[in-house]
Amino acid sequence: MSDMLNDDDVTLFFEVHPKLLDFLFEETPYGRCSNLTYYRSLAKAVSDDLLKKTDLIASSSQGIEHYWHARQSRTAYAIQGHKGLNKMIKEQNLFFETDRICQAYARLVLDHENDRNCDLILRGLRSKADQVSPKSSGFPSIPDDGTCS
Repeated sequence: MSDMLNDDDVTLFFEVHPKLLDFLFEETPYGRCSNLTYYRSLAKAVSDDLLKKTDLIASSSQGIEHYWHARQSRTAYAIQGHKGLNKMIKEQNLFFETDRICQAYARLVLDHENDRNCDLILRGLRSKADQVSPKSSGFPSIPDDGTCS
């Protein structure tokens, strides 16, 4: 899971703007972790759409690497349209980081579109958190397994 996260993503989530992880797990009228669940569903829709074009991918000289990049780019673009995210970005004054945030969220959820729940993502994030020393009292609290659907 978070093997897709790069060092910049880990720094962004755990050190620079821990609110970004809190946003994924916050309680909304749709339940706990609804933002994370929504981003997984966006990634699934993007992947399903691209898989319908499998013949184009298979015949492409760019192959599977191009497919991965297309999935990440399109998922990030879909995430960028989320009104809740845009509101949080405005509140946190993170306009200049919008693309970076959306790309990181896309890398977080890719390859977990068909998971039964978010447990693998949460385990991966807890593992990453254990490797990072908290730099502020705002260090994100990652929910336990079974918290998110």
